[in-house]
This record gives sequence, structure tokens and C-alpha cells, in this order.
Amino acid sequence: MNTFLLGKYFPAAAIATAAIIFAAPVFPATSTNLMDMMDQFDRLDKQDFQAAIDKANACTRARNFPCSTSELAKAAKAANSGQDKNALLAGQKNLENEKQQLANEIRRAEEERQAQVRRVEQETRAQVRRDEEREARIWREEQLARANEDRQSTREYNAAIGAQILQGAAENAALLNKIDRQTNAAIRNSNRVLAAQAAERDRARAEREDREANRRRDAERERAARAEAERSSARARTAESQPELPKYQPQVVTIPSGRQTCPPGSSPARQANGVHVTIPPTAYCVKDPQNAAANGTALRQTTTNNSTPTNDDRLVASTHKAEMSAPSSSNSKKQEKKIEWGPVQLEAIAICRQSAKSGKWECNGALDNQTIVDEPTLESALSRQHCSGGTWAAGGPTIKGVQWDAYRCGHSLGAGDYDVAKKHGLITARRSYICPKNQPSDGRCTTFYDGQDKR
Repeated sequence: MNTFLLGKYFPAAAIATAAIIFAAPVFPATSTNLMDMMDQFDRLDKQDFQAAIDKANACTRARNFPCSTSELAKAAKAANSGQDKNALLAGQKNLENEKQQLANEIRRAEEERQAQVRRVEQETRAQVRRDEEREARIWREEQLARANEDRQSTREYNAAIGAQILQGAAENAALLNKIDRQTNAAIRNSNRVLAAQAAERDRARAEREDREANRRRDAERERAARAEAERSSARARTAESQPELPKYQPQVVTIPSGRQTCPPGSSPARQANGVHVTIPPTAYCVKDPQNAAANGTALRQTTTNNSTPTNDDRLVASTHKAEMSAPSSSNSKKQEKKIEWGPVQLEAIAICRQSAKSGKWECNGALDNQTIVDEPTLESALSRQHCSGGTWAAGGPTIKGVQWDAYRCGHSLGAGDYDVAKKHGLITARRSYICPKNQPSDGRCTTFYDGQDKR
């Protein structure tokens, strides 16, 4: 194991530990030593992960949210097992809960401040009413006392009373004006505070929305670039792995001219239903058992009269010899039994997408619908669906606002396979395949259909 492999498969802490170990005297490496080193690296990763999780939880409790976010990011890099991922999700949930708790406390504090302002206003108005009642009571007592002292002069008494009434009204009006000014000032101050808080919230929300929009645009561009690179790589691999099929060459058959009649003692061969075996019928002649004697005589005469046999005579002789040595027609049919084809099957299709957050892949294909985005590469996700080396095809669906890409698997649908194209109504061009009947397999085959079952 060299430094390159350590850097590729282990974290920085593990590489530092490996450097210390490799600095020791060199002894012959064994599989046990390698396994021990792997266990040490795993323990170091586990310690790093747990330390990051503990520090993130401590920062969350202290409401140091940037620290929590940083430590959770470190823990995410060191998470390997399902237990680690569950612990990471729990830490992220604690962070979100603490943020929500802080927001709730801020909201409750604001509500309490507004309630305090209302209580102050109510107490101020109550104090004004009490002052007015006290002054009115004092005024009544004074009036009664003056009435007892100066009951003789009604005119002066009435004038004094009028002056006091006017004075009290002016004082009350001034006091009410003062109270109104104080109340309006308090309301204006409260409105300014509320407006400033609302503006700050709007500004923070606008900044968050801008950052989120920029992040989404960057993630979309990155995802599109990765998808295009994957499609280009898949098309290149498919072009390299699939050999070029031979081009169809039209067959030219030259039919030689044959005889028009069978030789004496022979007749055109017929099937059991009386139909001639060949066209023209005289192309294949067999010995007529009813004219065996005549056939023999004609053959001897032909041989005597002609020193060199004609083509027809050689054909008759060969036919007779073949009839004598050839097996029965039923045995010949068994030996030349044609392939019995099954039904025409459509090509298997898989659809895949890449997570913008984790960069990992998931595919829905002939075998199952993957629900967890955990495949590291597109090829591994396609292999999971029995679609290794799949070829990208146009017409991928959009599911819940997310664009998926379609891939042709290069073989037919098997027994129990899901037809993804039919499920999502894809318009992807699909090839047709045909499989021999009664063959031990899972129903998948790679034989292109070109009308084999019609020939």
C-alpha cells in the first residue's frame, strides 16, 4: 500500500498515523498487519467523527451556531456507517431545534415588551383619572367652604365659582394635552422600533433568499455539468463496448433451370397432405413403387443407349441412392427442428438522478425503486438495476420538480421486471428483443428482434 492509496482511501489523520507506523523498521507485510492497520484507521475515523459530533452538540447548547455548522461538516466527512449517519442527523436536528428555540425566545421577548408598553399606557390613563377625581373632590370641598363663608353675596360667589370652573377646565385641558403628547410619543417610538425590526427581518430574509438562489443556481449548473460529463462518458463507453454490427447485404439467389418432367419410373415428391415438396414439382423426384419394373427397364435402356449419362440420369441415380440411404422424413424433421421463439419483449429502461447536496446517485429500474441516494457513481447505481453499461437516451421524466435521465439497458425485460418506461409514460425510443422458448434463464436476452419468428 503506497502513499497514493492512503491519501485516496483514508483521512488525513489516518495518513499521519500510517506515516508514523511506516517509519518503524520494515518487516515482511502480512494480511494480519494490514487488517490491524485498517482497524486502527477505522478507530481513528470513529474518534474524529465522535469528537466532531460532541463539539457540535456543545456549540449548539452554547448557541454558537457557526461552530456547530463547522463541526457537523467535519463529522459528515468522517461518517462511514449507518450509525454515524444517524448520529450526524441527530446533531443537525439539535442545531435546527436550538435555532428555533432562540427565535421563539426573541419573539416572546418582543411580545413581552409590547405588553409592557400597553401596561404603562393603561397606568398613565388611570393616574390621570385619579388626579381628576382628586381635584374635583378638592374643588367641591373648597366650594362648600366658601359657600358657608360667603353666602351673603350671591353675585361674587357665582363669579368666583365661574372663574374656578374655567381655571379647572384649562388645567384639565393642559393635562390632557400633556398626556396625549406623551402617549403619542410612546406610540411613535414603539412604531419606529417595530419598523426597524421589520426592516432588519426583511433585509435578513432578502439576504438569505439571495444566498439560497445563488446556491441553487450553482448547484444546478454543477449538476448539469456532471450529468453532461456522465452522459458523454456513458456514450463513449457504450460506443467502445458495443461492436459495430455487420451491415445487411442483400442475398442474390440464382435458380438454375431444371427439367420439366421426372425420369421414367419416378414422380414428383409430395408431402402427407398431397402438396408438392418443391416448386417446380419436378425439381425433386422419387421412385414410383407402382412402376418399379418399368423404372428398372427404362434405367437399363437409358444406360445401354447412352455411353455417357446425362445430367438428368445422374440426378435420378443420386435421388435413388439418397432414397435408399436417407432416414425417414420424420427423423429428418426432428434433426432440422427450428428454434421456437417466445414473445417479443421491449428493452429494459432505468431512470437516474444525482443528488445536488451529496453528489450521490439513485436509479429506478427493472429491479426496484431506489429510495435512498447512496450510490457513489452512476455506473454502480445502474448495475444495481441490472443495467450495467446503460446508454443515455432522451425523454427522461420530471418527478416532483426534479429532472431524471433515462438509460437503455441493452437487454429485454425479464420475468418480474418493472417496466419503468410504461410506469412514467416515457417517450424514449426502445429496441425490441426476442428470446427462445423453454430456455433456463431469468427471461432476459440480448437477441435483437428482426422477424425471426416469422421466417
